[in-house]
Amino acid sequence: MTSGVAVVRLRYCAGVTLFNALYSRLFWGERDGARVLGAGGLGVAGLGLTFWPELDRSGATLADLKGMGLAVLGTSLFSLGNMISLRHSNGGSSP
Repeated sequence: MTSGVAVVRLRYCAGVTLFNALYSRLFWGERDGARVLGAGGLGVAGLGLTFWPELDRSGATLADLKGMGLAVLGTSLFSLGNMISLRHSNGGSSP
């Protein structure tokens, strides 16, 4: 599986949902419902099932773990960008 596919799957399937819920709670005090967190958890589980055969076949090398870590970091930063955009739009700023 190419790294681009991995990033897209992480970002749009599960990662952003969970990071947005976490950061909304952290920065704005908003509580997300169980459905949002459940859906994000199912997405993460689906990603695990998607990557498992490839990691099982070749073994998880340090490069694989670094790549997954960077994908998670990138998704987290993407979500932080969403929070900055929300702050600016709530403050009346326009693009």
